[in-house]
Amino acid sequence: MMIESTPPELPVNALNELKDHLRITLSHEDAKLYSLIRASLEICANFIGTQPLLCQFNEQFPIQNDWRYLSKSPVVMIESVQGLSAMGEVINLPVQDYAIDINAQSKGRVLIHDAHNIQHIKVSYSAGLSENWDMLPDQLRSGIIRLAAHIYSNRNLDESVQPPVAIAALWQPYRRMRLR
Repeated sequence: MMIESTPPELPVNALNELKDHLRITLSHEDAKLYSLIRASLEICANFIGTQPLLCQFNEQFPIQNDWRYLSKSPVVMIESVQGLSAMGEVINLPVQDYAIDINAQSKGRVLIHDAHNIQHIKVSYSAGLSENWDMLPDQLRSGIIRLAAHIYSNRNLDESVQPPVAIAALWQPYRRMRLR
């Protein structure tokens, strides 16, 4: 399975929130601070089990005879389903040859009815809790900023410093239980 994603655009106000938290007024470290926010977003996504901000994903997986769940959630829209031949050629599938569904838990899934000699499926979709930074719940946004600030503030320490427990407490209400 392979997943490619297009990261969300972070607005200037996300950077300004982090700079305010750190009491930074100069702009010479803006690129580094943006990368810390992106890293914190990814850590948040892994912790809560959902994408905080809307992102575009392209996921490839082998053909199977049952529903195949998409890896990221909450799925907002499944844009396209294409087949990939053994040679890597992209094959546009007729709509009647597959089914798509987004269930009540916002998990997307795909079912292939007719494989047309394809080996893999490529699904393009959008997933995320919020369309933009400003619509992100305050607890998630605050935890992301605090984590980025924590990483920035402890960047020169030799030993590993654990993030504050308060960040996990902010994110806990949004965490999805995973049963295996």
